[in-house]
Amino acid sequence: LYCYSGHLLSENWLILRTRWDTYEEHCRKPYPEMAYRAMGKRARTFCSSTINAMLFGISVVYLLLSSTIINDFIASATGRHVGVCFMLIIIAISFWPISLLKSPQDFWWAIVAAMVTTLVSGVMIIYGTVNDYQICGPFASSNEFKFGSLVLSLGTFMFGFGGHSVFPSVQHDMKRPKDFTRATIVA
Repeated sequence: LYCYSGHLLSENWLILRTRWDTYEEHCRKPYPEMAYRAMGKRARTFCSSTINAMLFGISVVYLLLSSTIINDFIASATGRHVGVCFMLIIIAISFWPISLLKSPQDFWWAIVAAMVTTLVSGVMIIYGTVNDYQICGPFASSNEFKFGSLVLSLGTFMFGFGGHSVFPSVQHDMKRPKDFTRATIVA
């Protein structure tokens, strides 16, 4: 689903680039531009506002998660508790310069690092699950279905699609934008 919707966004951006020459140059906000060409100025404003609110929310969640995880790691490794609030400030300040960059092409190295760390953590999770299955398997249980749980899982599902808003920006910065679908399949 994620890959297919990425493919559709890719095709949409390629159509925009063919029909309007202005998009051959750098476009700071390609997603709202797609909304503008499809439905007008109000759609561009709505799309841009929605993306900004979503990215703000995702940033807050990532900052809170990162500060908690790093604080717990430091506490377990050194025995010294730095504090989640203090760690949040340190992480926010350290990522602030990256947020000033113009487009994903300016921090491609961070994207590669994120892909590598995601791969390593996925392998570690699978290894740990397989390794602990014999011991933890008999004690594992699943909760019974509740409608409230389904609604809460929708938030997690939508959080997974948070990166969609940058797909057109990444595609626009590619040397061969037509290969974006291939890149989403490989990723």
